[in-house]
Amino acid sequence: VYRQHVLEKALLTLVSPGRRVGDACDAEPSRRAQMGDALSYSQQLMENATAAVSPSNDSSLLPSSTIQGLGVGDEVASWWAAIVAVASYWLLCEEEKAEQLHSRIEAYPKPGYVDPLLEAALGAYR
Repeated sequence: VYRQHVLEKALLTLVSPGRRVGDACDAEPSRRAQMGDALSYSQQLMENATAAVSPSNDSSLLPSSTIQGLGVGDEVASWWAAIVAVASYWLLCEEEKAEQLHSRIEAYPKPGYVDPLLEAALGAYR
């Protein structure tokens, strides 16, 4: 749910920069969204999507199958974070930084994973 929330904020910033930020999560609700905010959201999403549970964490209350599942990361959220970052870099005319994410976007999240929206975004990117 958190990842979806951050992704929605990033995409909203991409499609309507300059809008008033009115989310309760933002420290300055009266300021206007900027393209850099989309990059910040994509970074938050990337960090959260790739976070893993390490054995040193206090995870004794969780079943081992849950811990293993948490350690994998969220490839789909990570992929969407890369898409948002590339779109932001393009809008900021920072082509070199966008090119650094090309391999991450070309790596489809999961073999056999089918999502029409993801495929449409990948087609638009290409």
